[in-house]
Amino acid sequence: MTLEQIEKTSLADPILQRIHTCITSGTWPKEPDLRPYMQVNSELYVQNGIILRGTRIVIPFDLQKPTLELAHQGHQGIVKTKQLLRQKVCWPGIDKDVDKMISQCLPCQAQGPKTNPEPLHMSTMPTKPWHALHIDLCGPFPTGESLLVLVDACSRWPAVEILSSTTATTIINRLENIFSQFGYPEEMISDNGPQFTSHEFKSFLHSCGIKHRLITPYWPAASHC
Repeated sequence: MTLEQIEKTSLADPILQRIHTCITSGTWPKEPDLRPYMQVNSELYVQNGIILRGTRIVIPFDLQKPTLELAHQGHQGIVKTKQLLRQKVCWPGIDKDVDKMISQCLPCQAQGPKTNPEPLHMSTMPTKPWHALHIDLCGPFPTGESLLVLVDACSRWPAVEILSSTTATTIINRLENIFSQFGYPEEMISDNGPQFTSHEFKSFLHSCGIKHRLITPYWPAASHC
């Protein structure tokens, strides 16, 4: 599944096109199909024809089943399948779709129930723009490309870069370009991906005076889209 395929299918998806219009116009009609998106409208934005919620791609309807099947190839059960999906993608009802798919999968049922997740911890909301930035990677896609996504935790302003490599060095180079335009944030928030926990990345943040905060990459109760 490529970025071009997601973009093309999103442009053909009637609901996502209405969402696109709502995002650009700032007007959200009170319609049932739009309600799940309207509830999180401050987190939605459009990049190269693709709708994102924070750092996650909103998958159009026609690609939701193929996306589920890709995430389910390893038959890892409900918790790990949701974890894999929610790190990178979202759509309304994604949890129910995973539950239904896993309940119909004999290999997953044979593995039995998985361990319970840890309790949810609240984090302090930033009070000014560019104080704290969320950083994440989407991909890699079959083309070999990945997305580097930055989202300002206060304003929800996004910055997206297309990467041909996801090494710490490549990510640092892109961040240096962004910081040269907008300045340094006080805090960078990421999951524990190898690029973000590498000595090179940590040293870069330390040299910039940026505090690094690692978060649990998945918690199903924290979001429902």
